[in-house]
Amino acid sequence: MIISDLDAKGVQGEPVHVSSAINKLKQENADLSKEIKDTEKYMNDALKAMARMEEAGKTNTKQYQYAKESYNSNAQSLIELNAKIDQNNKSIDEQKAKYKELNNSLKLNEMTMSQLRQKAADLQKKLNDTSLKAYPKGYKTIQKELEGVKGRMFDVEIAGKGLISKFPLCTILSGVQHKLFKDLGRH
Repeated sequence: MIISDLDAKGVQGEPVHVSSAINKLKQENADLSKEIKDTEKYMNDALKAMARMEEAGKTNTKQYQYAKESYNSNAQSLIELNAKIDQNNKSIDEQKAKYKELNNSLKLNEMTMSQLRQKAADLQKKLNDTSLKAYPKGYKTIQKELEGVKGRMFDVEIAGKGLISKFPLCTILSGVQHKLFKDLGRH
């Protein structure tokens, strides 16, 4: 993970950290949602057991009290789980805003290709939503910025191709290795 290490140490460090935090919160929400489904099932089971015992007139039994306590306990857990998801969603929104702010503060030369693509898409959407006749100055400003981003994307792409052309032996070797391993599987 050399690229990730470089990103974490350089200008990209904070956006990478924020993005990682967002992903962790989303995963936690997925886990909490599973817990909510399980808790709802337990509540439903307890409710059914209580209904059966009520029909049988066994509301003063330990089993009924246990089912009732189970239902109430799970209801409280459900409230807490939903509150945690709401809290995580709020944190995700805050982290997304921070991520957007960090990315907007980066200079074009500091951006990764994926960040450049996202910025180009955002600018293209802005350009599509701006009227040239109604806002000629704003339209031209966005258009100029979009051209700058696309120019930087071109530079990054050319630089990447130049790197590959400097190491043609690696490409050839990997092709030869692929053929060797493919042929090994046939014997």
